[in-house]
Amino acid sequence: IQDVLSMLELTDHAHKPVYKLSGGQRKRVSIAVELLTEPAIIYLDEPTSGLDPNLEEKMMILLRDLTLRGKTVVTVTHTLDNIHLADKVTFLVDGKLAFFGSDDQAREFFKVDKLPEVYKRFEERRANTDSLKEDFKASEVYKQNIESQLSPEAAAGGQKPPSRGKRIGPGPFKQFWVLTQRYVEIITRDVKNTAILLVQAPLVALFVVLAVRSDQAALGPTSTMFLIMSLSSLWFGCSNAARELTKEEAIYARERMVNMRVIPYVLSKFFVLQFLALMQVSMMLTIVYFLRSGFSLSEPPGPCVQYGIKACGLLILDGVPGSFLEHLGNLYLTALNGIGLGLFVSAIAGNSDKAMSLVPLILIPQVLFSGSFGIPKADEHIKRGVGYAMALNWSLDQSKRISMCTPEQEEGPEGCMKCIHAYDSFKHKRLKKEDQPDDARCKALIPVMSSLVDFPETLSVVEDGLYTLPSQHDDGPPRRAHKSYLGFAVQGAMVFVLLIFVCIFVRLKDRQNR
Repeated sequence: IQDVLSMLELTDHAHKPVYKLSGGQRKRVSIAVELLTEPAIIYLDEPTSGLDPNLEEKMMILLRDLTLRGKTVVTVTHTLDNIHLADKVTFLVDGKLAFFGSDDQAREFFKVDKLPEVYKRFEERRANTDSLKEDFKASEVYKQNIESQLSPEAAAGGQKPPSRGKRIGPGPFKQFWVLTQRYVEIITRDVKNTAILLVQAPLVALFVVLAVRSDQAALGPTSTMFLIMSLSSLWFGCSNAARELTKEEAIYARERMVNMRVIPYVLSKFFVLQFLALMQVSMMLTIVYFLRSGFSLSEPPGPCVQYGIKACGLLILDGVPGSFLEHLGNLYLTALNGIGLGLFVSAIAGNSDKAMSLVPLILIPQVLFSGSFGIPKADEHIKRGVGYAMALNWSLDQSKRISMCTPEQEEGPEGCMKCIHAYDSFKHKRLKKEDQPDDARCKALIPVMSSLVDFPETLSVVEDGLYTLPSQHDDGPPRRAHKSYLGFAVQGAMVFVLLIFVCIFVRLKDRQNR
């Protein structure tokens, strides 16, 4: 890049936006973009159009300098004042070859003192342009510059063109680092767009705080809060990444010509976007964690007191129940899945508008099969199978398991104020007293739980969870309602698979465009 800037005298303007450059400088930037690929031949269409005579002369001198550096420059132009700088001149009239040779030969052939006067000759013979072609074919200039090059003797004595060798460029790690630095610079320069992306997170968090705030136990939608936060995290990642590949297709195609690799390119996008997503989910979770208010029962309900049942599961807890760091890790992995989905959409879409129109088609199934509308039954294989493929399903399930109390926390005096009593312990723990059978106690508990528990679907979701295997314990049958971190592993694996698919489809589109 530095060599090209120096060659085109653009070093002093390296850090200026293109829109601040003059017309001549913009022309040189266009040439510089092509020179980055180190082409052997450069084709230019009207590179001097719109330039004043001084800039036009400088541009022609620049093109001449490129030929002295071993480049072949082919340019189309209607300005002939500095055409003497070219080695050969070709005149086409209505698509017919009227001349090919040097500048001096052209003046002699057309019998003009200045080459721009040749346009008068063309205008005089506009009615019969075929005669221009025939006159040139009958001239000595044609025999010297064309016929001699097409003779069998010249063809036989010619050498085979050298085979094209493999391009040598920086390795994948160097490419990844350079592409990452460039992408960071692009994002940081676009202050308005970056600010809009970052403001989304606190706004969503405030909406969550307002939406799930309640003074009545029956109206405390804790599980809805988890759904909104997980869905928002997925949306952050997906919307951030959905246009990042399509908007750079032209740049990508040019850089692929100089041995840019697909994997470093995709990973550079993912690496930068994951930091942006981490900031978004951190702000959202922090605001909800510290601002959301809950509701506590002043005393256990009558049926609970009668049967010795704790009221831990009958609380709407402040903030976000469970470990802050575990929730942050879960939402971060959800956002990474969103980035993977967004890059996948960007890889298969034709342009940025199409990419954004595909985002709802990606997110709506995530919500429908997240388990928020009921856990599939054991015989609903298709619905259950689709649920396995949804990152939001795993994220929501993991959020609830992070919020659950462990058996040790349930026994502690403050345990019920920090986590959710997610299951009815009488279904899983053998009672020591013979005069208190399990069935009677569970029946007495049902009316209370249905009207007061803040986690209405937790019992069914966790008890009949899609993913967690039953845990073994000494007191009673195996328990599904227990701490599990399988969701972390599954979401991480999903991110890896999505990145593989992104690279595959980017490569397929690359081959198709070629």
